[in-house]
This record gives sequence, C-alpha cells and structure tokens, in this order.
Amino acid sequence: MGNAVGDQTKKDSEDIQKQKILESRNGYIHEEDRLDGEVSLNEAETANKDTDRVCNPDRELKNTPSHLSEIDLVAMKIDPKDHTYPFENLVFEGGGSKGLAYCGAVKALEELGLIDQIKRFSGASAGAICASLMSVGYGSQDMRRFLSQNMSKVCLDAKFGVLSLLPNLLSGYGWNPGLKLYNWMGEVIEKKVGNKDITFGELYKKTGNELCIVVTNVNHMVEEYCHVKTTPDMPIRLAVRMSMSIPGMFQATKYTQNGETNTYVDGGLICNYPLHCFDGWWLSMDSGDSFLEKLQPLDDIPKLLDRRRRFNRTHKDTSKTLGFLLYADSESDVFRYMLEKRIGVQPDTAPNTKLARMKMEKKKVQQETKKEHRRVMVAVDEFLKVLNKHNLDKDHTISHTELKNAFEDEEFSQKSREMLFGKDCTAEKAFDHLDEDKDGEINFNELISFIQSTGVSLQQRFLGYQRTDINDIVEYFDTLQNTLLTNIKWAFITDEDLDRTVGINTCYVGTSDFELEEADKDYVISQGYKSTMTFLRYFVAKLEMSKASETCPKQDDIKDDVIEEKGDLEYEPTPLL
Repeated sequence: MGNAVGDQTKKDSEDIQKQKILESRNGYIHEEDRLDGEVSLNEAETANKDTDRVCNPDRELKNTPSHLSEIDLVAMKIDPKDHTYPFENLVFEGGGSKGLAYCGAVKALEELGLIDQIKRFSGASAGAICASLMSVGYGSQDMRRFLSQNMSKVCLDAKFGVLSLLPNLLSGYGWNPGLKLYNWMGEVIEKKVGNKDITFGELYKKTGNELCIVVTNVNHMVEEYCHVKTTPDMPIRLAVRMSMSIPGMFQATKYTQNGETNTYVDGGLICNYPLHCFDGWWLSMDSGDSFLEKLQPLDDIPKLLDRRRRFNRTHKDTSKTLGFLLYADSESDVFRYMLEKRIGVQPDTAPNTKLARMKMEKKKVQQETKKEHRRVMVAVDEFLKVLNKHNLDKDHTISHTELKNAFEDEEFSQKSREMLFGKDCTAEKAFDHLDEDKDGEINFNELISFIQSTGVSLQQRFLGYQRTDINDIVEYFDTLQNTLLTNIKWAFITDEDLDRTVGINTCYVGTSDFELEEADKDYVISQGYKSTMTFLRYFVAKLEMSKASETCPKQDDIKDDVIEEKGDLEYEPTPLL
C-alpha cells in the first residue's frame, strides 16, 4: 500500500506540474492578445450601436486586393446590360434557406432580358423547387413570395414532433412524411398551369420548357435525372418531393416505373449541383440523341451508360449552361476560394437582426480562436523543426538530451517556447510534461498528443475542413447533409465549371435558418443579385480578352496576376480537380 500511495503522490505532483504549464501557456497567449495591436472586435461592436447594421469581424478585417489582375480591371468597366449572353439552361444547387438568394439572381437575369431565352431548368433538393417554379412560369417576385415564408412549416410535418421520430423512422425511413410539401407544391403549380399533377411530358408540350430534377435511387444506388426524356409521365411535384427527401429528416418515396418499384431520397445525396445535366446526349431532345439511336449495340450498354459518356462535355455547347452555387460563412465549399476572387461578390455588412447578431457573436469567438490558433501553429512548426534537426539518430523517439538541445536552439524562439510551455519552463520540465509514460523517451504518440493539446488539429490543417458542433437532432441532420454535399461535389464538378458558375455567399444565413426577418431576406436576395451581376461582368471580360488575344498573338504570353491579399485567409484554398 505504501508504494501505491507513493506512486499516486508522484502522479498528483506531475499532474499539478502539467496544469501549471498549461495555465502559464494560456496566460501568455492571452497577454499576447492584449498586446497584439490588432483591431479590437469590441470597438467594432461599439461602432455599430444605434445603427441598422451589424459588424461582421471577418468583413471589417477582410483581406482586400493589393493590386488587381488584368481581368479584374476589364470586368470593372463592363456594364452587363450592354451585352448579350448565350445562356439557355439554368441549374440551381440545393441549399435550404440559402435558396432565397436565387430570387435576386433571377431578378438580375430578368433585368437583362435573359429569361425569355431560357428553355431548360434543373436543380436538386431545394434547388429543385426554384427550377420547378421557373419552369412553369414564375418570376423573381413570385419566388420571393413563396420562399419568404417559414419553409419549416411547409416541410416539417411530423404529427407529434420529436415523438414521431422513432415510429416514422421504422415505418417510412424518415421523420417527416413530406405530405405538406407535396400538397404545397401541387397548389403552387396548379395556380400557374391549371394542373397540380402536371408531368414532365405535359409541361414540355405546354410550354416547350425542359425541367430536370435530380433524385437518388436507393435501390440502384445511383442518381437519376427526372426529365421529359426519362420520366415523361412522372408528376413534377412528386419529383420535387423525392429530391427534398433528406435521409432521416424526411420519409423516403417509392415510385414504380416499367414494372419496378424503387425507393427514392434527396437528389443532393449524390448530386447536389447537377451543372452537367444538359451536357452530352442523355437529356438531349435532338432526334439524333434518342435512346434507340444511342443505346446500341446492347452488348456495350455498361460502357454506353457510363456517366462520362452520357454527359460528355464535347457533345454540347457547355457555355449555354449557367449554374448557381450557394455557401454560407459557416460552411465549407470546395470552390469557394476561387469563386470569391471575383471583385464585387464579397458580402455587404449584415443587417442588425436577431439571427445576424447571434451569428456574428459566434463569429467573434471564432475570430479570437483563429488568431490564437495561428500563433500557436507557428510555434508548433518551429518546435517540430528543431526537434527534427536535433534528432541525430533519426529514430522514432526523442531523448532528454535531444530535447534539451532543441530548447537551446536559436531557431526555437523564446516567444514560441513560452507560447507552448509557458514562461520560465525548462527543458527538464518540458520533458517531464511530454514523456507521459515515463519511459525516459518521447515517442510519436506522445508528441502528437502534445500538439493536439495546443489546439492544432493536424487533420483539420491538412484536409481543410472545420469541426462542427452537434447539440441536437436538427443539427445532426443538417451537419450530416453538409458532410455529404461538401464531399460529393468533387464527383461532378471540375475547375472548368467555375467559368459557368455564379458563387453566392449568403454570409450568416445557413441551410437550416428558417426563421428570417424581412431584413435577413432582403440581405440574402441582394447577395444573389450582386453575385450574378459580378459573374456576368467577368464572363464578358473573359470573352473580350480571349478575342483580343486572338487578334494580337503577343498577348498569348500574358497571364492573369494572382490576387495578392493582406493578412491571413479566412479559409485554406482547396486544390481543384
């Protein structure tokens, strides 16, 4: 027993020492914050009192270009109203409440007289609603009226709320039946075309418009494209209901076609941004692209049905398709960094609403954490470099002598040393802190454990995704959906698609923010409008520069300068396919 007590006393002493090191380190970091000289977020908050706007810390400290590229200069001189455009197809990404931004995007197209030349509409999930509304003839004002209501009351119809979750999951594979959405969509369609169950084929005959709604066939584990060519007899509102069936949140939908009954869920599960759907021959209504013409010989069916063949970019003029992609400040998007290089798309100051204040307050905390994280990461980098330098035998462990030499190395600054281990920490104390199993050596796992304790997540740093808190079932389903959408986008989109994509940052309004004030709605819609106009300026600018390079061969050597930015980026650039 005596030995056990002695060991416990020694362990308690070590724990106290570790705690002192952590407290000292945190105290040092907080002192650095106070002396940092950076813009005070409290001052920014004070500056917004008695105003109708809320300061966004990221906007106030936002990186601004130190110089403009050639295409920036050309685009800034362009008035979109002075030009014509080739667009015939519109594609809307799914995005929940963020989809309200599409009202502003469509308004921009209306002002330029482009709506009359649009004949094809497509979308997945929430984007399917926008595509359907436009295909039957609704404009931006009508869309605003429909989408401005609290969509949770339209979509979430579990009879007994949370109490319905388990029984509905067991009986219908989802929480909400989705009947209210199905009926609402029918009523909206009926007001415009007189038939709530109008099919894709009937819509095409009546208006000449082609509508494509992407759904996920669970039985075949593939995405399917509901369209006049593939599902002419399917009611449009049924396809919308299918495409909105977020797994778990909504019950799955069963549909029988050609004698086979399959189960369908949210199209965004596999393809949330179907920008490619009008490329290639699969949905082409040209006589030479009929299924009878293309699906021969039968022995080659597997090869002929390969997605890359069906939606081959070289088969159709891809410049006729214009897509709209949504993201909020709190969300990751694989193309966000590139899309926000366009001058003019950066979000305006947020309105002074309940939702904006709540999100900006959360943003302030994240901003402070981000500053601390940057400083600690620099210190960790220094520490790892000197450890590697003094690990002369290049084995997988660090000895007491090697750590002591690293501590004394000039390349490991006193500032970094104090940030990681606190003031007045010696190599001996640091070694005791790192050597968790007390075997006289620091192994790889102990080193990683220490790095993680500083707040540096290696996985986040190298993969580029941020951790999201999950506190209730709604946040769980929301995060699950975002996880799927963020990662699946790589399967369909390439860097070439940026030239036909309008990126819309809805700032503080996220996918599941259903309760919006009028100022919130106006803000999101304005983001859609300005982002669309900015895209069109760059679209024209690129065409003009391309024509200029054809007439002046010397211009071929000119390359767009990379936008240089002051300060640190809000997010890491993601490599493009």
